[in-house]
Amino acid sequence: PYIEMDMNPHLPGVGETAVHKDAIIFSGHKFMGGAQSPGVLVIKRSHLSKDIVAEDMRDLHHYLKDPELREESGTAGVVESIRCGLAVQLKENVTAQAIVTRQDKIC
Repeated sequence: PYIEMDMNPHLPGVGETAVHKDAIIFSGHKFMGGAQSPGVLVIKRSHLSKDIVAEDMRDLHHYLKDPELREESGTAGVVESIRCGLAVQLKENVTAQAIVTRQDKIC
């Protein structure tokens, strides 16, 4: 998990959109300090569905307008999600390069 996470990197000599990612998926529990944290999907809004049913009754369907809420299922693990955010923040503060350098010295 210790690589740079950049959805739209700018690389010299490469086309503007050639390296853009549509989504990034990672496991929060694999990060230092991320035990019991959830998996994470980071996706561009343009790829999200627009017709998820929020409430389904016999003759009435209510659709959520917020794409983030549409894609969320069940009850979110609030503490676990906060832990995941803190683990990612720790990784960003230490920097991926410093972690890889340290790992190379150990291994």
